[in-house]
Amino acid sequence: RANKMSRFSQAAEGTSSVDPSWFMKRLGSDVDTNGLRIHVKVEDATGACVAAEISFTPSAAILDLLTDGTKTGWAELLDVRAENGVVAVMPTMFFTGGTGSNTEWIVGTGGGVSRYSECFASSYSHAAHWNYCNAGPSSLNSDDQIGTIFYTLGNTPAPTFYQGPSTLFHGAIGRDYTFENFQHAAHATSALNSQWFMNRLPDELVVGDAPNIRIHVAVEGGTCGSPAEIAFTPNAATFNYFRDGTWGGWQTLQDVELVSGTVDDMPTLIYAGANDKRGWIFSKTTAAGADVFASSFTFAGAWEGYGCNSAVANTGFEIATITWTDLSPTAAPTATLSPTPATHNVLFYGGLGSGRANKMSR
Repeated sequence: RANKMSRFSQAAEGTSSVDPSWFMKRLGSDVDTNGLRIHVKVEDATGACVAAEISFTPSAAILDLLTDGTKTGWAELLDVRAENGVVAVMPTMFFTGGTGSNTEWIVGTGGGVSRYSECFASSYSHAAHWNYCNAGPSSLNSDDQIGTIFYTLGNTPAPTFYQGPSTLFHGAIGRDYTFENFQHAAHATSALNSQWFMNRLPDELVVGDAPNIRIHVAVEGGTCGSPAEIAFTPNAATFNYFRDGTWGGWQTLQDVELVSGTVDDMPTLIYAGANDKRGWIFSKTTAAGADVFASSFTFAGAWEGYGCNSAVANTGFEIATITWTDLSPTAAPTATLSPTPATHNVLFYGGLGSGRANKMSR
């Protein structure tokens, strides 16, 4: 909500009166602009706004807004590209604010009535015309539409906690988005998106550690609906699959529990690959169908298209993250799953649209 958040043109940093976790802060003067890219990400737990992320090289005018709050109207996005999801209309312009109350930011294709519905994201309280998220299909203005602006330098990864030592898999699910899996390699990244990756369990773990390991599987985005997460204890065969890539076929999930969200068909099994049928499936039954919680499985046939909280998943929007924790009393703490961006390089995180922009502290 643009009128409920501090504005880059008014303050160096601030939080929202609607939700204290929503915040903004200007780009630090100590940040090296060599290789700097600004990312804008949109998401919506209800699915009304299709989750997506773009990045661009900031022009001098955009840098002026983000560093010291200078407003210069519309500025061109340089070298803009889609990073995640499907961008309905690729934005080309950034509104840095105008005179008087005509202030705060819009990422879209430029000014004018014909451009309103092409808005990718905005926090703009002067008018409600720009309340579109990823270009529609209709104007949105609720607390469900969340935007994040963050920066990366050179080839550094996006600022999430996903790539900690406890992450086994993070990426799009569905057959068309599979990449090297646990039977192929100890570590791999996707050719489609360098932020999608997999890691095996550390070599120093032994099968005797399995009873103290909890594996978490979280899904979100696209047809998955609201984010959901389950956890289980691996048996020996499942442990060996994630540590060594030894295929194990269908295995029972031990002590499976719902961690968050809603899961209509609680998975009770994991398919840990078999011979040339590589990849993994978390499902309620061994029958191909709509009771699959998550899957990244290369084998074509009856399983094709299934894979996200009992919904078809093969659009690239559906994201799964598999993490592990060691519950041994002497274990060093492992990073926990958190989709929240690391705050050191986040410039804006909060509700989008005119109704939220005037509720940030000033």
